[in-house]
Amino acid sequence: MKKLLSIAAVAALFATAAVADNTITVNGEVLAGAQVSFGAAPTGTLTGGTFTFEDATIGFDDLKLNQDNVDNQAVYVKTNSNSGVSISLGSTPDLADGNGHTVPTTYALGGTTFVAGTAQSLTDGTNDGSTALADLPFTTTATPAADQVSGSYTASIAVTIAQN
Repeated sequence: MKKLLSIAAVAALFATAAVADNTITVNGEVLAGAQVSFGAAPTGTLTGGTFTFEDATIGFDDLKLNQDNVDNQAVYVKTNSNSGVSISLGSTPDLADGNGHTVPTTYALGGTTFVAGTAQSLTDGTNDGSTALADLPFTTTATPAADQVSGSYTASIAVTIAQN
């Protein structure tokens, strides 16, 4: 009988150890991503860890002399970032013809003029990108002089989209 009780005690110990409170912890992180576009909703697929700007062309038709020529582009943002995203311009160049002639040009977001390398917030949280951001157009203003040399003028700007 003692032997039977000893076996029962050992079995109880094994049974208790087998029912110990052990757990499996499962972790994961959803990375923030964003797509920003001008003029229409972003066309790409949102990818975590990727912040993109869909290339844009701002096409002034004929620049009128001695006055502001203004182009407003609606800004669309698709992001899953809970802190939102910002935009910065690598430079804020004047339009140039490649022969040393320039047209003074400014760039603004919702009325705030860009300073090269300084980020401006687009959203403070997530956004589905289906509608333009209210009151935040991207405005380009080119002002040729009264005697501006004729020709084609252009500028290229590097754009950075980042998480706030």
